[in-house]
Amino acid sequence: MRKIKVAAVQMDVHPQDVWGNLNRALSFMELAAQQKAQIICLPELFTTSFDYALIQNTDTGRIKNAIAEKARALGVFILSGTMAEKSPSGIYNTAHLFNDKGNIIGQYRKAHLFPLIQEPEHFSPGQDISVFNTELARIGILICYDLRFPESARKLALNRAEIIFVPAQFPHPRIEHWKTLLRARAIENQLFIAGVNRVGQDPANKFFGASCLINPWGEVMAELTDKEDLMVVDIDLDRIYEIRKQLPCLENRRVDLY
Repeated sequence: MRKIKVAAVQMDVHPQDVWGNLNRALSFMELAAQQKAQIICLPELFTTSFDYALIQNTDTGRIKNAIAEKARALGVFILSGTMAEKSPSGIYNTAHLFNDKGNIIGQYRKAHLFPLIQEPEHFSPGQDISVFNTELARIGILICYDLRFPESARKLALNRAEIIFVPAQFPHPRIEHWKTLLRARAIENQLFIAGVNRVGQDPANKFFGASCLINPWGEVMAELTDKEDLMVVDIDLDRIYEIRKQLPCLENRRVDLY
């Protein structure tokens, strides 16, 4: 059996409080490590939310250093939700994957930018969807709006992802979309999905949380409510291959037709 223990940090993102948000996230990481979590995921833009002026003036290098130090101290992998990645080619909404030595071993730039919050006006879209092969599992990452594009998850599945993490800021009234899309991506690709959403509100939206872990059969293994909370779940990666053997949907694809 290939079991790993996955943690989702569901937290509020307090306005104009980058370092307070970071410190709360670090405290949640310590709680997750106490429960023997091996990989911990945070929500999208967990220090700034979509405050674009704040994003421009935030030292993300300091945030990354703090996460790296915590990953090393706790001996855990951390998927840093997302933060703004400033580069010569633009600013990206980026997820960084840290290993238990505190090294960044992968990053994913959000490919589908959400127009209803003017994201395309402030971020550049990512140009790659990759799977990261780690000693724990083969990990894929999608970010919030990416969840609505089934091609993204299918590409990760065809590249042998075993678990897809989805850090997000999904607001009301789209809670049923969130739940349905997460389950659909798990069922159609026969892998684990971990949706990690925020709670609280900003001037425009109220966020419902509902972070959850879904198995390759589409069953919800654990789900949070609309409060700040921590979810730690054991998953057995062998279950993926048992289900695919039982119901070989990926093998039965008609690639000659589509």
